[in-house]
Amino acid sequence: MNGVLIPTVNRDEFATFRERERWYRLIEVPFGDIVPYDEDDRDRLERTDLVLTTTGLETDPDIEPIPGYVADCLESAGEWGEEFRDDFVESTATNAGKPVTEYRE
Repeated sequence: MNGVLIPTVNRDEFATFRERERWYRLIEVPFGDIVPYDEDDRDRLERTDLVLTTTGLETDPDIEPIPGYVADCLESAGEWGEEFRDDFVESTATNAGKPVTEYRE
């Protein structure tokens, strides 16, 4: 699975994220379970305080990507290298079947 690490999330942003992802259960991901695209990024990754991901089977089929959130994800993906960002864009599906890049601000 591709995932994007968003480096800094304040309390208000986290509350908004939790509301949007309310269909999912939030779980912590051990650093040892994450394989960076570039092994040179391992030290950067391990300096992160906490890595969380959502998991669950229920989804809201009417949810569309929020342009500001898409922009944050694309910027964060780019922080891990162009190859990762390109793979993230290619592997991220939307309910409408459009590329995620069509939802940028």
